[in-house]
Order: sequence, then structure tokens, then C-alpha cells
Amino acid sequence: GGAGGVILIDVNTVSSRPFTLEAHGGAGGGASYAGNDCNGPGGGGGGGVIWTRNPLGTIATTDVSGGMFGLTAATSGCPGGGGITRNGSSSGHDGVVLNGLNIPEETVNLNTCVLEAAAAELEASVRNGYVELYWQSMGELFNDTFVIERSKDGKLFERLETLAAEGGQAHEWADLNPLAGRSYYRIKLQDRQGAFIYSNQVEVQVQRPNFFSMKVFPNPANNNEILSLQTELPEGRKLQIVMTDMLGKRVLQQYLEVEAGKQTHSLELPALGPGTYILQAQAGKYISQAKIVII
Repeated sequence: GGAGGVILIDVNTVSSRPFTLEAHGGAGGGASYAGNDCNGPGGGGGGGVIWTRNPLGTIATTDVSGGMFGLTAATSGCPGGGGITRNGSSSGHDGVVLNGLNIPEETVNLNTCVLEAAAAELEASVRNGYVELYWQSMGELFNDTFVIERSKDGKLFERLETLAAEGGQAHEWADLNPLAGRSYYRIKLQDRQGAFIYSNQVEVQVQRPNFFSMKVFPNPANNNEILSLQTELPEGRKLQIVMTDMLGKRVLQQYLEVEAGKQTHSLELPALGPGTYILQAQAGKYISQAKIVII
């Protein structure tokens, strides 16, 4: 079996969140046989070394155990007919955990993973229908980007946005179009070499509205301008948009497929004269109106 590797941790502060470091040896290869060709099991690899600047304390779990010897085999086809035994193969010796690491300043960057960011703690809150994320990182020495990810089930995540890792240790970001109901967020912290680590995962609950609200901007608007139409529905619906002048003459009709929760849509106005118009949006039993001034 292969020997465990070496983990070097040159940090002064350790996260308050429990974590595990593993440098255990690999298991030996199992016995094999084909006809009279019989091969005994391999020995386990030796455990590796975990070397830190300061003791990690009880917050960290370490594993530098040696690998197990390979599996034996019961067969009468090999010489002796008694099966394939260990024949001297053994488990690997355990490795060691050391502290007092001191890497000279002139040493080439030994970072192979973003342990510098391992202490990132993510928090989330829901305000006015939006999800606000806050996180702290231990510094940007090795970090290159923060990738914000979201999931419906806590298993399959999608990327929402990638931010440059700069601007200090405190960070925040808002999801202006969150999923209705329960959802999950996490931050992927990535270094310049492409190695990455995830923050803790947070769960939020965005209540579905029991009403239909609509906002239109800019308002007043210029003739032929593209408006932004923000809707909030308790469920996905086909939305009918009708715009009339003050005499009730229809000047615009359009249909949109709208999902539950807050959504923003583009609405291109036709050539209209200056004045006040009524914009009505209807999705099944839900109806909302707004006055629009064209200048």
C-alpha cells in the first residue's frame, strides 16, 4: 500500500468549526490467483506526517494510521491447497503528528489547498424577501475567488456568482431572486492554484407570498423605453400584461411565464404619446395595477 503523505499547516489561528486531517497509509493489495499463478497480499503503507506551527487542540481530528495488509484468499488451487495467507505481510506503521513547524520566508509557497480560508463561517438571513449572506475568512493570502452556490435540496448546488477574494476579512452578498420555500447556500473558496474548500452550509426559508405584488421602474418613463417589471407571486403562472390609456384604449398586450417568488422581467413599450397609462397584470385570480407616466 502507498504511504501517507505530509500535511504542513503554517497558521496561527484555527477555525472554531471541527475539521479532520488525514494522512493515513493505503491498504495493501489483495491476494490473487489464476490457475497455478498465486500471489500473496501486499503490506499496508505507513502513515504520513501532519506538522503544524501550533497545536491544533481538540477542535481537530487527525488520522495518520498505517494501512491494513491486503486481503487473503481461500482457494485450493495454489500450492499446499490451504489458501493464500498473509505470508509475512503486515499493516503499515502509524505516522506522527508534530507541532513547532517554522517555514522560512524564502521557502517557495507550499500551499496545496486553501487551509488559509478553512475558518470561513457563513451566515444567512432573510429580509424583505431577499437572502443576505455574510461570511468571515481568515485572510486572503491564498484565496483567489469566492464562488456563491445555492441548492434546493442541499445536495445539488448551482453557481450564482463568483467574487474576487479581496476587500478584507468580512464579506456579504444578497440573492435578489431567491427560491421560494427552503433552500441552501454555501461558499466555495478557491486559491490561485485551483485548489478549493467549502464553507459551512446554511439553510434558509423564504415564505411564499399569499398575494400578488408588482413594481414598475423607471416611472416616469421615456417613450419607447424598456421597463423593468418586478413581480411577486405565490406560485408559477402565465401572466397577462395589458396597458391602456386613460380612455380605456388598449395600447399593449403581452404574456409572460412567471415563476413563484420575486422575478424581474423586461417590458418594451410601443411608441406612446406623453400622458398617464394604466398597466394591469393578471395571473389567474391574482390581479395588480400600476399607473405609468410617459414623458
